[in-house]
Amino acid sequence: EIAEITNLNFRKARNLMGIMQSMTDFSRLMNATANLAIDVTKMANDIRLLYSGPGAGIHEINIPAVQQGSSIMPGKVNPSIAEAMNMICHSTLGAQQALNLSAQAGQLELNVMMPHIDFELCRSLDIMTTGLKMFREKLIAGITGNEEVCREHLSRSFGSAALLNPILGYDTVAVIVREAITTGKSIKELALKTGKISEKQFDETMRKGVPG
Repeated sequence: EIAEITNLNFRKARNLMGIMQSMTDFSRLMNATANLAIDVTKMANDIRLLYSGPGAGIHEINIPAVQQGSSIMPGKVNPSIAEAMNMICHSTLGAQQALNLSAQAGQLELNVMMPHIDFELCRSLDIMTTGLKMFREKLIAGITGNEEVCREHLSRSFGSAALLNPILGYDTVAVIVREAITTGKSIKELALKTGKISEKQFDETMRKGVPG
């Protein structure tokens, strides 16, 4: 009857004694939701880091503006949706701990903490569902790459210098990297200065990708 009313796949448990004694079915669902929250809050953190700037941060991506801006810094677009998703995920992770405590707090077949289990689970499913929709529609869908900044970062990346090893040799590349660190010059500028590689060859080598 509940399945018909809700259109959800509710069914009778095989072991009625087991579900009276143990609340771990609810705990498993809560833990799965919490694991999702861990991944999603990591994504939100990555977006906030990649967006940081524009002058003193990474700023490799642009995000949609969803509010007028910062009350402290005019013109700044705050990563409000990412921050909101962080808070939703943090709340879900807290609910996981609270639910698991209530799941083990019964005695024998009497689980008096079920109202709390129900509250934390249903609330977490609700805010995660709503939050993920918001996260996708108001943030993820509107992210664009900051191509010039990405190119500049790549040109100054010491990791990309490893691609030059087959052409210039390890020792020469090591000298280039040390000089780049000391002087602030780009890897490209210093590599071309050696006279052993052309600009065209350098650009083609960089397009192959930075080794992992």
